[in-house]
Amino acid sequence: MEIIYLCKEILKKNNLSNVNLELTEEENYSMYYELNTRKIFINPSILLEDSSQYVMPLETYVTIIFCHELGHYSDEELNDIDDLKNLCEMLLNNPNRPDEEGLIKNIRDCSVKAEVNAWDIAERFIDPIMINDFKNVKEKNLCLAKETADMEMEIALLQSRLNSR
Repeated sequence: MEIIYLCKEILKKNNLSNVNLELTEEENYSMYYELNTRKIFINPSILLEDSSQYVMPLETYVTIIFCHELGHYSDEELNDIDDLKNLCEMLLNNPNRPDEEGLIKNIRDCSVKAEVNAWDIAERFIDPIMINDFKNVKEKNLCLAKETADMEMEIALLQSRLNSR
């Protein structure tokens, strides 16, 4: 299966001709959307590796993950979420920062909100035949995103407490 071809077919089916795709060897993600360039980056080897966690055809898994990235691409709130997250991160670096714990929680909430939005929007692009597989992948990925955001928040809070000593 040619992954780029499959993604382009999904774009065509949804009348999305302005989406730029790029292959990458980035080792952390199977696919990711970059807001600044408005590109979706695809790592076929990580996709293959990640897909082995699910009992579904590779084509189905690729479609689901790609639709999730289209969710980020189509999210009209993403710029505002990203701006708020960046502002909170900038304020955290200010020695006269207000409510450090609140800033760290806002950063976590922004990360989770972006993922929830992307998965909710992605459902519009999913063929109804794939909906059960989609819901399974969505549930696992949202759980992982929330756990990751919570751990990052805990680490940031611990670092903050250590730095204030």
